[in-house]
Amino acid sequence: MDPSTALRTHPPCVNIARRLAGKAVPSNRRVQISSRSPEKVQAALERDPDVDTARLLPAVSVDITNPHTLAPSFKGADVVVSLVGIMHGTPSDFERIQWKGAENVAHAAKDAGAKLIHFSAIGADANSSIPYARTKALAEKSVFEICPDATVIRPSLVFGPGDGFFNASCLIPTGLSRYLPFLPVFGGGTSRFQPVYSGDIARAVEIIAKDDKDIRKTVAGKIVEAGGPDVFTYREMMELVLKYNHRRRPIISLPFAVGMMQGLVLEQLPLNLFTVTRAQIEQLKSDNVISGPGASSTANYLTFKDLVESKSQDPLQTVHDILPTYLSLVSLLQLVCHQIRGHLLHLGGSTGDRTCCPYFSDVNTPRSLVASRSRTVMSEQHDEKISSTTPNDTPVTSTPQPASGKEQDVEEKKKPYSIYSTREKWSIVMLTSFAALFSPLTANIYLPAIPTMAAAFHKSTELINITVTVYMVFQGLSPMFWGTMADKVGRRPVFLACLIVLSLACAAGSASTVALGAGVIGDIAEPFERGGFFGISSLGPMGQSSADCSQIILDGGKDPRMHQVKSDVLTLFLPETLRALVGDGSYVPSAIYRPLLPIIGRNRPAAENVEKPPKKPFANPLVLFTYPDVMVILVFNGIVYSVFYGVTATISVLFQQAYPYLSESDIGLCFLAIGGGMIMGSAVVGKLLDRDYAAFKARMIKKIKEGNNETGMRPEDVTKEENFPIELARLRTMPIYLGIFCAATIGYGWCLQARVSIAVPLVLHICMGFVLTAVMNTSQTLLVDLVPLQGSSITACNNFVRCLLGAGLVAIINIITDALKPGWTYVLLGGVCALTTPMLFLSMHIGPKCRAKRRHAKALRAN
Repeated sequence: MDPSTALRTHPPCVNIARRLAGKAVPSNRRVQISSRSPEKVQAALERDPDVDTARLLPAVSVDITNPHTLAPSFKGADVVVSLVGIMHGTPSDFERIQWKGAENVAHAAKDAGAKLIHFSAIGADANSSIPYARTKALAEKSVFEICPDATVIRPSLVFGPGDGFFNASCLIPTGLSRYLPFLPVFGGGTSRFQPVYSGDIARAVEIIAKDDKDIRKTVAGKIVEAGGPDVFTYREMMELVLKYNHRRRPIISLPFAVGMMQGLVLEQLPLNLFTVTRAQIEQLKSDNVISGPGASSTANYLTFKDLVESKSQDPLQTVHDILPTYLSLVSLLQLVCHQIRGHLLHLGGSTGDRTCCPYFSDVNTPRSLVASRSRTVMSEQHDEKISSTTPNDTPVTSTPQPASGKEQDVEEKKKPYSIYSTREKWSIVMLTSFAALFSPLTANIYLPAIPTMAAAFHKSTELINITVTVYMVFQGLSPMFWGTMADKVGRRPVFLACLIVLSLACAAGSASTVALGAGVIGDIAEPFERGGFFGISSLGPMGQSSADCSQIILDGGKDPRMHQVKSDVLTLFLPETLRALVGDGSYVPSAIYRPLLPIIGRNRPAAENVEKPPKKPFANPLVLFTYPDVMVILVFNGIVYSVFYGVTATISVLFQQAYPYLSESDIGLCFLAIGGGMIMGSAVVGKLLDRDYAAFKARMIKKIKEGNNETGMRPEDVTKEENFPIELARLRTMPIYLGIFCAATIGYGWCLQARVSIAVPLVLHICMGFVLTAVMNTSQTLLVDLVPLQGSSITACNNFVRCLLGAGLVAIINIITDALKPGWTYVLLGGVCALTTPMLFLSMHIGPKCRAKRRHAKALRAN
């Protein structure tokens, strides 16, 4: 699983990090951010008017789940501020990040000789059933065991400009009060909170980190529960949201049971503004305020108010003091760009004048090391933040050295192909598969009724089959236009246009949605994961067989309202994915390309941070027919598909002849066997493709590491397009599928001629449906691998070839069965399929050469 669509940044932690680097903190300490996306975090902080950029050092990268990345980052630091936390994830995610990640940070801080300030949360309880609270408590225990002199801060709800509660409820572009006619609270909204200002948290960190022996002795091994001066119920906080945002909305109380049901559903969807989990609903059943005087007076506790106000002249800030300063239209517009993802934060400073509130005491570290160190670290996978600082007599003015070639290669390798998380990718593929479900429906939906129609119109079966042939001709031709348009102007507008045309001319509109779906997969998925996505996308062709019985039994499928439902769903949710328009998904396109409800991909970076993709010139899809390796696969796939169509087009006629006791409805039910086989193929083969790709890649890497490498290739270069034999990785299991398909086809014909038990041909239908899906998915995945930037066009070419071949066979199949009888008819068709086997090995042989030739030609055009 892609880790970015599954773990999210804890907004209060980001807010605290901004305050620690803010101008309001009187310190000459240097601050450095460390993150798996350090450039994005650095840019966001540099644009923040409240951040002292003079103290901001270039960001670096760490991963708290990998201890080896932490030690170099903390070297020379005197204090580490650990803001490790996530809000969403599985129990194992919470343990891996909030518990074990905090352990890794503590070990690294101890090894660096640095003071550790660890952020936990009010309500941390090792016996809690809520993973968030339990792992917070376990992390505290581990921190004190590793660093007995550490200080733990347990904040309540943290607020301030850029926070994750009041802002999330009020921001005009994304706020709840923008989209909902009411604001919901659970259980009457009686849960109590003690909001604490992020600036006060930063002041507490400054005090704890001071180079003062008395202060260090006071805070060592202590827990500080941080709460503001006022306590509010959840309902009262929502009233504050409306008051300071100048809006009127009713506040409606929902039972906790409704919240649990909502959490059960929303946990399965990509994270969005409305996401709430069952664990969060459980947390709302308890108050989130500091412990009473009894707890605070124990040896292990310090009072937050006394700690801050005793060392500072200013009292703690209240919600009423701060909220009006940023819950206004002007302030909101200024803060929209500063919503950033979780990170690890290091604070570094100069010893300079000790009256300037230095954060950290000196350590025995060479000053030459300290002069360039002071950073904040984060992994994009986690909502985690760490701050470390280093003493320094000399201002840091040197520019970081550029990364070496090897480091640049690693960074390039780490750059994601698409910003969408794995869950978001699956959501997009499911949307496109839903749109493509009706592609083969119209022609196939009356296949079971062909004999009845022939009798009703007093025409021959061959003539009735011509109607299917005509449909398939347009089904093959229309994607050549729509697919090319989608590769040029975008997937989303062409999808919507196709669904409009679907209401007017079914073949011209519905058939193209399959090609568009393939183009979307090519946009968002890398080769190692495309197989699984194409498995789901093949649900469209699967509709061919399942629809045959649904028309007879349910009389569904022809309701025009279904077309409107599909249009509405895509309009609301489907984002634009064409890489020529949005790159990896980071660039925000114009309004026509954006969904009305931007749930998928809502965490993309701001448009100003992303370079606009270059315009893509028009690519003639007919040129693809001149590629020998592509043409071989097109012809192979077209022949197999046409034979399969020769089976489905004759089921109604041949079953009526072999089993005359079957009614028209019974024959319609028989189509479910092939549909069931295709369902199993869709579910299994896609995953097999991905696993086969991974296994082939692993073998190549193992061979290189063992020294069997004549080309001098590095392991990290294996999957580069010019080095990886993608044809061999995809097609090496294809002969097995083809053999099973040929055997099942031949056996099916003789079973019908011998009129054996109906169970036998139905079992063979399942086999044919399964392996046909395997052949189609494998071929389609390979075609997109060969021409990834023209995913829709290459799929349109594939559709064109197979539909024209299928249309030709459907037109004459009844004539052949009448002349040769079913047995020899399917021996002939199975033999034709078997003769295509050499084409597979031809593709494996010429494929790498053809790709190399195209790369060379492209390079010449570029020069």
